[in-house]
Amino acid sequence: MTATDLILAAPYARVLKGPGELGFGVGLYTAGALPAGFTAMANNTDPTNENYGNYQYTDGSILVFIPKFYYRIGSSVSPRFPNFGLNAIDILFSDTYATEALANAAGYALHRAFKDGGAEKSGFFIDKFLCSKNGVASGKSIKNAAPISLTTDANYNPSNVMTGCSGILADALVLSRARGAGFNCASIFMYDALAKLSLACSQSYSSTNNIAWYGATNNFPKGCNNGALADVNDPTVTFQQSGTAPANVKPNTGSASNLAKTTHNGQSSGVADLNGAIWQAVLGITTAGANATDTAQTTSGDAYVLKSSVSLSSLTSGFGGATDAWGTGANLSANYDYYAGFQPWLGTTDWERFGNGANQVFSGALNGVDYLRSCSGIALPTGMSAAGTPLFGEDGNYRYGRANLFPLASGSWGNGTGSGVFCRSWTLSRTSVDLYGFRACAYGS
Repeated sequence: MTATDLILAAPYARVLKGPGELGFGVGLYTAGALPAGFTAMANNTDPTNENYGNYQYTDGSILVFIPKFYYRIGSSVSPRFPNFGLNAIDILFSDTYATEALANAAGYALHRAFKDGGAEKSGFFIDKFLCSKNGVASGKSIKNAAPISLTTDANYNPSNVMTGCSGILADALVLSRARGAGFNCASIFMYDALAKLSLACSQSYSSTNNIAWYGATNNFPKGCNNGALADVNDPTVTFQQSGTAPANVKPNTGSASNLAKTTHNGQSSGVADLNGAIWQAVLGITTAGANATDTAQTTSGDAYVLKSSVSLSSLTSGFGGATDAWGTGANLSANYDYYAGFQPWLGTTDWERFGNGANQVFSGALNGVDYLRSCSGIALPTGMSAAGTPLFGEDGNYRYGRANLFPLASGSWGNGTGSGVFCRSWTLSRTSVDLYGFRACAYGS
């Protein structure tokens, strides 16, 4: 059985397509009854429809279901190895191997995004669009709305006026959890899963027929990143502004002139605005703080990674509590595993970019610290360079070490080629106040 036409066994009973085929990177939730409050959108079983694999929550939010997959990187037996060498990526879906151990034996890793609360998940739901305001109560995922900025600046649709919020990055948890039981701010692992699916698309198909963002030289999702409501690599992709001066370069959610060019799979069914638009806060990795407002620079590279036995939805926005996403080292040990030097740049700061000639960028490790780094979007040190490579969109990685770390993904409306599905920043903390946003997520079974 191949990745190009996987007929899934019970309980999945559906067809998942390979990279470049209609419906790749999105799927149907069939692992039992839908979580409470979710309904399937019209035509969501049709891979040719924009609603394929899309679901709606009771507040009107639209979410995309990403089915569980295994990945392999840099295998000499990969059909993509002759063209992409150590960066060749292969994706297989969950019917291929009955267990993670069998997948590992074949050289495939189960992505960390599909481990939560001590269980393997059939997939995850993630907001199709960045969160905008649902009154003052919560964030919702709808098209053509002004995204929330985690700030006190009235010009940028700030979070501080919303219930339980103070205009800091930690508001992302408050407003995600407020949507309903099981929700929280999306994880860094989920963002990496979307990026790896995009990379598989770019390596496996050479036409705009099913991947709208395909290009011979700029073969990756496009976004609002040129500082003037357009894409720096494709100026035909334009966006609607979400406000007036000085916020007139901030785009509305999902407002691209060609939505499919901005999604992870190059189809209108996919997750939008992963390249630029607005920096996006992501859970899953943090660093210890001395107190709730500690923002001191750290140079050790030490970090805490969320335990797969802990439910993402259980994390709360405070400091030092039993379920809080931030705390001292002693606090964090209940929910996170400690890794010395997890951020391999240690005390180095400033930008670097993904890609360094033919060098391998992401580890293909099946477990351990390099596996977790890969599933977090952290590259091998030899896989980074000053210029990056087109294969990884020349996406940027802002190196830093910060107490009470709250990582960011995707880049902003003015980061140019540095924005993208692999883009990361490691410089802000839970109490940072800035023009950054977020999207929510949920797991089912």
